[in-house]
Amino acid sequence: MSQLNDSFLRQTREALELEAKQNNNEKMPFRGDVSKAIKQRVIVNIDSLAVFSVGVSANKYRSRYRHGGITSSIYRSVKSGGEQVGSLASNITIKGCLSFYESHPLTTSDYAISHLSKVVSPYNVLMADEAYSSLFGKYRNVRLINHSLKAKRKIHTFSRERWSKEGVNSNAVEGANGVLKTAMRQYRWFNCRYSQLYLNEFAVAKNLKFFKMEKNIIFGVNSERDFCGNRIGEEFICHVHLKY
Repeated sequence: MSQLNDSFLRQTREALELEAKQNNNEKMPFRGDVSKAIKQRVIVNIDSLAVFSVGVSANKYRSRYRHGGITSSIYRSVKSGGEQVGSLASNITIKGCLSFYESHPLTTSDYAISHLSKVVSPYNVLMADEAYSSLFGKYRNVRLINHSLKAKRKIHTFSRERWSKEGVNSNAVEGANGVLKTAMRQYRWFNCRYSQLYLNEFAVAKNLKFFKMEKNIIFGVNSERDFCGNRIGEEFICHVHLKY
């Protein structure tokens, strides 16, 4: 699965580089509504999530504190040893199709950039939340959405534009995060040192339908039923028949 995932990464990188060239490496407007500019473009989202967190009982009933933000939920407190117990994943999702995951110990920009460099070219359309402000200057077409945007009227706390504003949103990766956490729930927990293997397995299972050659090798070219769709946006019914 890990070898297949590496192959999918290379093929996706080549496809995204071709998509950028076909659009003449066009630069997206930095301000204002970008809906028209990205109408025919492939949109990539990135986000991070804690696949498994440290429970209070696993932390000797102490409150968690280490680092900050989402990272604090995967480490035990210093008084309990301070080691990493949970798993943190970076998620790159192409709207309407592929997702790739990488296990990280921290949410620093270096880890995010190293993951992005395996998939996305500097000229592709990239959207994320404001935690990824360090991507400016490294990616030409990056736009950020503020998930903590306050409402103008005091009667409301948050603005509804915190999810989508001027054509910018990260809804695709947010949805993919939910799918990943639901799928990983069946394991209850796994050791963080093996987390990348679990993520590779899930990524291949999710992405396989978009790679025709690999799908034919696994399921057979002359199969009576088409197991899954091939094209992005294609409506398909997935029938899997096990033969003993």
